[in-house]
Amino acid sequence: VHGDFTLWIMAAARMDLDQSQTLALKIAQAQETAKAGGLQQAIESLLALEKQCRQAEDELSTRKLVVAIVRLCFDARDLALLKSNVVLLSKRRAQFPQAVAEMVRTVIGFLDESGLSRADVYGLIETLLLVSSGKMFVEVERARLVLRQARMFEADGELRKAALALHEVTVETLGSMDKREKIEYILEQMRLCLAAHDYVRTLIISRKIAPALLLEEPMQDLKLRFHALLIQYHLHAGNFVEVCRSYLASYNTPNVQRDETQWAPLLQHAVVFAVLAPYATDQQDLLHRIKADKNLETVTESAKIVRAFTTAEVLLWADLETRMGVALQAVPDVFGGDDGAKRLTTLQLRLNEHNMRVIAGHYARIRMTRLAALLALSEHTAERILSDMVAGKALYARIDRPAGVITFKAAQTPTALLANWSADISRLVSVVETCTHSIEKEMMMHSSARPSASAGAGAGASADQ
Repeated sequence: VHGDFTLWIMAAARMDLDQSQTLALKIAQAQETAKAGGLQQAIESLLALEKQCRQAEDELSTRKLVVAIVRLCFDARDLALLKSNVVLLSKRRAQFPQAVAEMVRTVIGFLDESGLSRADVYGLIETLLLVSSGKMFVEVERARLVLRQARMFEADGELRKAALALHEVTVETLGSMDKREKIEYILEQMRLCLAAHDYVRTLIISRKIAPALLLEEPMQDLKLRFHALLIQYHLHAGNFVEVCRSYLASYNTPNVQRDETQWAPLLQHAVVFAVLAPYATDQQDLLHRIKADKNLETVTESAKIVRAFTTAEVLLWADLETRMGVALQAVPDVFGGDDGAKRLTTLQLRLNEHNMRVIAGHYARIRMTRLAALLALSEHTAERILSDMVAGKALYARIDRPAGVITFKAAQTPTALLANWSADISRLVSVVETCTHSIEKEMMMHSSARPSASAGAGAGASADQ
């Protein structure tokens, strides 16, 4: 029988004939044999036919036979035989890549079938990962299997194992995977790394996503997920500037802008983290960008906070709590929980630093007792805050402790003093020249108008005579 089938296969290959009906008949006979209890006999017969088709380079028939073999094993629920035949078929000499890919996709479909225990699914996934290792034509299927395996690890509480399994997949290099699916895969990698407290790897993975991709209309939901994960990372790192940036990026998403219930909380959080961030150029840029936003006035309490930190006025902590307590209560996730008290202390420190900069802008020299009274702080606390700001180069100051005097203006060298004097004189001379020119111009215009008026009056007198 096998000899006749070999001759038929070779003839079909030479004449390019469609023998699908004949092949379907052979597969149906094997299925009947398996139902009658001869599963091993049916598998062996199909394996022999698969070998003949493969040697005859009949790819279509080989694919059908490979799928039929694994389906016979699964229908009989003989998973051990299924796994052994999957490995066997994938390692056969000159096996068609398309046949292996079809077999892998078929077995993946079995994973969702009812009646399989968790251990059975684990075993099948392990077998498929073994078979697909190093094969580019099933790289997408392998990536999806690893993701499924990682979620099973996560469900079992093995977060570290799940994160490591998913991290090994370089999904950004898979050319045959859809762009959206790639981004979703990377976001899942980030989420699992965060859950496993692997923050270094989270930052590395986040850089695989180009921000420009998230600006596209279909990617807006992924953009929100991406920045939500980044916020978790930056909160752990204590980088409040980046937290503010992520909130603003989510706030500026078109879908969010259409719904006030979505953008208002995001704007409130952006304001709070902008003022929690240390004073710097980028922090001030973010704060003034928020201040220029037309929606800020809608969120009244947050607008008060922005005005307080962008106006050169001293604002005491007690006044801030009285005037803006509602705004602080609107973000309980920021000032509540384990880190809430620490962030509230940070906000108080940022307010004192703001007041210190305002005083430094208005005073050249001030006594320590007066500074402490203006800030409503003890002298020791005021000196510590000032010293930290000077050490961080946020402010220039010199403290004369015996005299109790603080100098906010740096002493100028003779060269710098002379240069400033020369610049002042140049500006003064320029102003005097401008004024002189304007006066001379007015005088010329006035003198030219007087003769015309006199001539007009003389002509009127002659006409009367």
